[in-house]
Amino acid sequence: MTTFREKLNRPGIFYNEEDKTHIYLEDFIALENAINLLEARVTALEPIITTELIPVMTDYNLPSGLCSSSNEIGTSYVSWKAFQNLFPTDFEGWATVWLGFPEWLQYEFVTSKIVIAYSVTSRNEGGNSRVPKSWTFEGSNNNVDFDVLDTQNDVVDWASEGNIKKTFNITNTTAYLYYRLNINASNDVSYVGVGTLQMYE
Repeated sequence: MTTFREKLNRPGIFYNEEDKTHIYLEDFIALENAINLLEARVTALEPIITTELIPVMTDYNLPSGLCSSSNEIGTSYVSWKAFQNLFPTDFEGWATVWLGFPEWLQYEFVTSKIVIAYSVTSRNEGGNSRVPKSWTFEGSNNNVDFDVLDTQNDVVDWASEGNIKKTFNITNTTAYLYYRLNINASNDVSYVGVGTLQMYE
């Protein structure tokens, strides 16, 4: 059996005279490796979504902010209906006739926000729900010059029943007033639509 004194004479030991504790070099290296592994795993974790930023909208500018889009179909598929924060029925959400590229859906905050994630929910009308296929998520502070914060291409795995929510984490440290989903392709040949668009900090 190894005595305490023999352990003290063991090469590579760190001994603290103040509290009489000791640790061996190989133990220290193992602990350091474990800490490095834990830090790497924490770094790789997805951002923690804590707050939904867009309120439940009841009109283009109520209760706050401003909803807008490139086009709309009548009064049933207007832009603000994509910001009601619900699982939409067939006659909810935003939709437009596909007039060309791009089509966009936008929300303007009252004060600038740092968005770290956003979610897109498909409309509940069966089929592919005419959901976006390729798009960029963008931010701006003047509604003219937009920075691309995220790019998605060929997103085709929307389930046929509709009301499918997909969340996308982004790396963003800039506060913007305007955020938009700038759609470059649709899963439908004639229309594109979004059931719900939400943003998070």
